Amino acid sequence: MPSRTGRDELRIGDGLCIGIYSLQRTLVDAIRLRHQEGADVAWEALRRWIARNVNCDGFSD
Repeated sequence: MPSRTGRDELRIGDGLCIGIYSLQRTLVDAIRLRHQEGADVAWEALRRWIARNVNCDGFSD
């Protein structure tokens, strides 16, 4: 289960971990960092999120 920040860790062996991020966190980060990554990337991510037909709470599939 993801943490409250939308980040979880996956152990990949030999004491190494990688971060796994939720869809919601990824969307927020894309919009927050749009000045670095490009507004077109952020808005395309938002369009794809909306197209998923999420429920009213915005977090359920």
